[in-house]
Amino acid sequence: MTASASKWPGLLMALASAILFSTLAIFVKLAYWQNLSVNAVVVLRMVLASIFLWLTIGLHPRARRNLKIARADWPVLLGGVVLTYGISEFTYFMGLRYLPAGVAIFLVYLYPVLVVLIAYLLYRERPSRRQIGVACICFLGCAVLSFEPNGHMRFSAWGIFLILLSALCIALYTAYSQRLLQNNSPLTVSAWTLPPVGLFFILLDFPNLPHYVTFSPQAWWIMLGAAFFATFVSLLLFFGAVVRIGAARTALVCTVEPVSTALMASLILGEQMTGWQMLGAALILGGLIILEWPQKTNAPIGLTPQSLTAAASN
Repeated sequence: MTASASKWPGLLMALASAILFSTLAIFVKLAYWQNLSVNAVVVLRMVLASIFLWLTIGLHPRARRNLKIARADWPVLLGGVVLTYGISEFTYFMGLRYLPAGVAIFLVYLYPVLVVLIAYLLYRERPSRRQIGVACICFLGCAVLSFEPNGHMRFSAWGIFLILLSALCIALYTAYSQRLLQNNSPLTVSAWTLPPVGLFFILLDFPNLPHYVTFSPQAWWIMLGAAFFATFVSLLLFFGAVVRIGAARTALVCTVEPVSTALMASLILGEQMTGWQMLGAALILGGLIILEWPQKTNAPIGLTPQSLTAAASN
């Protein structure tokens, strides 16, 4: 088998992972149509995905042997990764109440640009001219996507703020994950991230837990789909792709996710994007492709956010 042919399984896994993860916003919108609250959506996604993940780990002895996290890493895991991941989940799902799914996903995908800034602030990784140029392109795309030519906002300012806050939290989550992934596998970090987030929102929504049994069968199927396909299966495919083709190439393939979400939002939810919105989305997507495109020199740590945030993101 040639080197080119051997890459195809990894490329297909990365593409399938991105497409499956892009269904998350669709599942969330459908859950809202079933009158589920934001807290309930987060609880069910985290708990069900944790169950799938830990069942898989339980069936694989090798995965069980790699679950231990050093004592010094626990403060970073709980105080950094879990906290920022939980906030990013809540603000993203809350933002989807105010914005179309196709618009929200392009705005939240500004987080790789924010990772570059945070990498500079936390680790003094100086951004290159290429990174600075990409940041300008992406933020211009954000402005075109969010504003009318006359300067008025197209969408809820509160919704845009929530999605951008989610993007910031994903960037912070990525930066904190950087340290953990130096000594732990992505699967281990995910295994210890999802359950605490689910537990926190269970406690937050504790008075409403008895009402969960009254959710319609459709609501439960929607959340099972969000947990299994958009989280668990997407996660495993992503890790498989990283092993086969590397983090940089996997991240590049994953830039199809916003496009996939926008297309599904149009087909399933009936959302339509104007010409200006498509221009803004194209600027953001183009900037992401430039940012993730492999370089001859070693890329700074912050430039492979998808390799650190398989479930975020997202």
